[in-house]
Amino acid sequence: AWVLLCLARDGRAAVLAPESFLFETTQGHLRLRRQMTEDGRLHGIVRLAAGVYKPRSGAAVLVLGAADAAPVWFCDAVDARDLQPAA
Repeated sequence: AWVLLCLARDGRAAVLAPESFLFETTQGHLRLRRQMTEDGRLHGIVRLAAGVYKPRSGAAVLVLGAADAAPVWFCDAVDARDLQPAA
């Protein structure tokens, strides 16, 4: 919530969060997800594979992009090893 409060009107931000952020049902998680989606501040979600940040964390990670944009863009990069670089 702090990032959204500090974000300038045309600003952008990226926030790392555990994948469980999408599924937690605590009041804080629900309120933050609702605020991001209803205010139109969530620009994109990138799902990264578990272990990307090893040895610090073995958990799957999300990169949440915040900006004034809609609709929300989603990318599942778990199988990114299958992607080929652009020529």
